[in-house]
Amino acid sequence: MTRRIRLVAYALLALGWGLRLRNLGGPELWFDEAASHFIAVRSPAGILSYVASAPFEHPPLYYLLLHGAMRLFGDSEWALRFPSVLLGALLLLGLWRAGLALSGSRLALATLGYAAVSPFLVTYSQEARMYALIQLLGLAVTALLYFAYRRSDLRFWLAYAALMALGVATHYFFAFLLPTHALILGLQRGGARRLAAHLGLAAVLVGILALGILFVAPGPRAAALQVIREGLWGKSPEAVGRLLQDWAYGGATITSRPSWAPALSLVALVPPLAGLLYRDLPARLRWALGLWVAVPTLLAIAVPYGGLVLRHFSYVAPALSLLTGAGLLRIGLRSRVLAPVGLLAVAATVAPGLAWQANHVKGHYRDALDHVAAHALPGDLVLLANPHQWVPWAYYDRTGLPTVSVGAGRPLPADAVGTAGRLWVLEWETWAVPDMPSVWDSLLGEGAIAYRLDYSTDVRLSLLYREPDTGPRVVAGPLRWDDARTLTGAAVWDSSGFLRPGDAAVVSLCWAADPPSDQSTVVLLRLADGHGTAWAEVAQPPRLSLPRNAPERCTRHALSLPGGIPGGEYTVQVGLVDLPTGARLAATGAHGEALGPWAPLGTITLAPAPYPLPPVRSGMRGQMSPHLEFLGSETDVESLSAGAYWSGFLQFRALAPIPDASPRVRLTSAGGTWLLGEVPLESGGLPASRWQPGEAWRCPSSFRLPSDLPSGDYRLEVQLAGSTDGSARRMRLPWQLPSWLEVDRFRVSARTFSVVDSEPAESLSVSFGNAIRLYGFSADREGLPQELRLSLYWEALAPTDGPYKVFVHLARPDEGGPLAQDDVPPAHIPTSEWLPGETYVSEHALPWPQGESELVLRVGLYSEDSMTRLPASGPAAQADHVELALGPGGLILAP
Repeated sequence: MTRRIRLVAYALLALGWGLRLRNLGGPELWFDEAASHFIAVRSPAGILSYVASAPFEHPPLYYLLLHGAMRLFGDSEWALRFPSVLLGALLLLGLWRAGLALSGSRLALATLGYAAVSPFLVTYSQEARMYALIQLLGLAVTALLYFAYRRSDLRFWLAYAALMALGVATHYFFAFLLPTHALILGLQRGGARRLAAHLGLAAVLVGILALGILFVAPGPRAAALQVIREGLWGKSPEAVGRLLQDWAYGGATITSRPSWAPALSLVALVPPLAGLLYRDLPARLRWALGLWVAVPTLLAIAVPYGGLVLRHFSYVAPALSLLTGAGLLRIGLRSRVLAPVGLLAVAATVAPGLAWQANHVKGHYRDALDHVAAHALPGDLVLLANPHQWVPWAYYDRTGLPTVSVGAGRPLPADAVGTAGRLWVLEWETWAVPDMPSVWDSLLGEGAIAYRLDYSTDVRLSLLYREPDTGPRVVAGPLRWDDARTLTGAAVWDSSGFLRPGDAAVVSLCWAADPPSDQSTVVLLRLADGHGTAWAEVAQPPRLSLPRNAPERCTRHALSLPGGIPGGEYTVQVGLVDLPTGARLAATGAHGEALGPWAPLGTITLAPAPYPLPPVRSGMRGQMSPHLEFLGSETDVESLSAGAYWSGFLQFRALAPIPDASPRVRLTSAGGTWLLGEVPLESGGLPASRWQPGEAWRCPSSFRLPSDLPSGDYRLEVQLAGSTDGSARRMRLPWQLPSWLEVDRFRVSARTFSVVDSEPAESLSVSFGNAIRLYGFSADREGLPQELRLSLYWEALAPTDGPYKVFVHLARPDEGGPLAQDDVPPAHIPTSEWLPGETYVSEHALPWPQGESELVLRVGLYSEDSMTRLPASGPAAQADHVELALGPGGLILAP
């Protein structure tokens, strides 16, 4: 081997090492990584006990090794992932040695060059999971098989058996290598067939051992029973196709890919297939590498398990890397003209894969908990809205607050919640928790939301204030707007200076009759100083709630107090807006005096803030028009997911009487510009036309980001409608006003592309409004006649004009009215935000009417705002729904 070859090898190893260390501790732990810490932090005996009792959990070896590594490196995100970096670097050395042993330095360099930059290998060398370990073990155990067969040395066979046992103790799918190796030996000449029979017998013994584990360990046994009960057999063509995308672009963590990615991923097959023709490798070795990839893949597709992801059998990655290296050599040796083609084929997937991996945000759970830790007060309580949150919570909790959870059949813990004045409600993937609507009903019955932060489509944080049983209150006398809107009393929680900027004042309004309905009235609350300047405002529909210890007909509200308010005394004021007309109603006091649109409820005292307030991001603070000045924004947003909401306060100052105006907001990046909408230039229901010159107002604003935004850095900008567009190609004179003013800067991570892995029991093709297709359904008749469980499979064809809900009606044939029904959104993401090609599953449970034998199910989509239904077309479709018949034979298409 020449010195030049060694230098190139060292450079490639350094490149691979650098890519694996790049931003290692930056992204937060996603759920699986947090689960690694959740398990490995236990004692060795505790790890073994947990793995034996938890369904669908992996074997214990990796967790035991991570437990030891944590004692050396710590448990930061960087430290938890660093063992995988070491394993990934060892894999590079192993591939270098394998290439030398099989064909020499040319294959070794080509394989090492690809493996160093492979998005798949880089991804799992940066993840606190066992996949880098099974990749290294897969290479090592196959190398031992090679040497044991070549040298017939018992020591190699013993080492082979030991490493195979370690692999199975890391991941159950590692056992697929046994029949793979048996088949490889069976195709060799001489006495290899007898060895293949021995390995086949070993595979049978491993299967018997696995059955024994099912009887001994309750966790694997429960998982096996669930597989049998749910019928998780077979995989869809889409799931199989994603295996290739995972290899091409970097594993399942890179889930948000553009529409061209699936087609381009086919290019990743070219080098490995060409490698099967590389004649410097003996044919038996080339086909052995091919079997090393093909057999575990086919077994993973056939095994009764719901998920199909390449990482579960990523020990095929060394074989794919060797074949890719051989393929690049084959293409280059065939023709010098074709050599760049091979390199371009690799670059076509490696470049976008590495770019997506560098920009990938694994989650926002850490951001939400950092916010809680920064803003929590003694006596707060955290409510987890999904019991699975205990896994990331156990890692990221730095709040020190008592914590309870609900969901999945867990009731709201009334005793624990009843002692807390403030609740932090952390919602994470609550689309999978059907109990959340009833939980929110219970919470809002005794409290009000001060503010809500949407970090992504999966993570949302709400701060809820509850009226205390005791403490000073400011009570206002009767107020009247008209005969139907009479306020008999109001209570504002003051607690003698407890309130600080960033808190919220809880206001209870008690009415002479039933409160106005949500469709007729909006309640306006605002905080004003002695000069009449408004510092905080909120508009909320009245919602009936029952205060503790008071049987009155009351509504409860929370007036959020944003940062930047100086300490002192302020007046809480109330106003009403009539929704049908949009008119502000004038209030009358207890003695018949006219109060105008704002009626005072009482005075509260604000103390200085106990924690750093959200910064005022002035950006391009400046004059928007001769009438209006933009002062900046109040927000602590650092990163968001595409489809999530940006929320904050925009600050404006009136310079002169303001005519009707609507500032518009856009999102800009290097990739383009997106117009998000217009800012309602009003605060607390008071339009800008009624602002007095010199008054500064905070306008609460919220904008939903487009769901198809690519990852990157973005600027939020505001412009007064009618101003000169900065994109116009003409010179702006120095004294002219700037067209767009910067509001905020933050990072956006591309939204997770939703794809359903499971297949429906029955296929169907019904289109609703040419925007959504119902492509299948599954019905669970277990428990009949008590209950029917139905799964509906949906595919997005085009965005809808608004969010639509699914209606499922259980009725008698030829009768209109339903006997039972279930109306729910089809997914946690509104249908208007679905991306074409995404698939979703909606779950429905309907009580089965007693005495009924044959019924029909009517399924469709409707708008909750307009109550209009989407037209249906396809088999068994009526005008606006599809009809399914349920009889003794099961659920079928109605004739």
